[in-house]
Amino acid sequence: FTPPLTNIRSSILEHTYKVFQAFLKWAVRSQYIREIPISPRTLDMVQVWIANHKDMRPVREFEVTEQVISEVLNEVKDKHYEITFLLWAYTGMRFNEALARAWDDINIPSSTIQVTSSKTDVGKKAMVGTKFENGSNQIVTVPKTKAGIRSVHLHQAITELLERIPQDARTGYLYGTRKGTAVNGSTFRGRVFKPLMLKLGYPGIWPNDFRHYCITDLTNFAIKAQIDLKCVSDSDMVGYANVS
Repeated sequence: FTPPLTNIRSSILEHTYKVFQAFLKWAVRSQYIREIPISPRTLDMVQVWIANHKDMRPVREFEVTEQVISEVLNEVKDKHYEITFLLWAYTGMRFNEALARAWDDINIPSSTIQVTSSKTDVGKKAMVGTKFENGSNQIVTVPKTKAGIRSVHLHQAITELLERIPQDARTGYLYGTRKGTAVNGSTFRGRVFKPLMLKLGYPGIWPNDFRHYCITDLTNFAIKAQIDLKCVSDSDMVGYANVS
């Protein structure tokens, strides 16, 4: 059994398989269909493929280090999307959390930013017939976990960047479109992030690697300072229930 998308990650296929299975079982229980319309052999082959392809991601030829992060931040300096990269690297925000941040979330005097929402990009076709049909293809959602709702201290580099923005321009999203909406995540990855990583010679870097770098750096600091790691996981900055 070979899926038509040979570059699909096993984790994505596994999650899709579980959701699809749950949906079909619900449909049978609710009597929408009599039985699952897929042969047991096909389902078995999917599970075998998932098992065989776990842990088969290509090994990176480099590590996301402080030097790598510095190179990226130097490249985006003074670009209108610089704030997004700074939020990833210095606050550990998730990809869509950073894109969803607005000026209303910022408190410059206290150097903090509130993370109370994220956003999800949804295809236009999937929104037909819903209350979001006539809006944008972005839905504002709460963070993934309760720990995701937090107040984060801003790094000095972020505060200095925000202070340079004129008062009359401090409205809407920190990095938004000309129409005033949040930037589409897929568009940002395709037009900004991927070309930038290719230019710098880091095609294997993903946006979430910035978050992992930040959390790893924070964890290493805690270890060196002999701070209980529970204090790291409980910190407002991380947004994780557990970092261990």
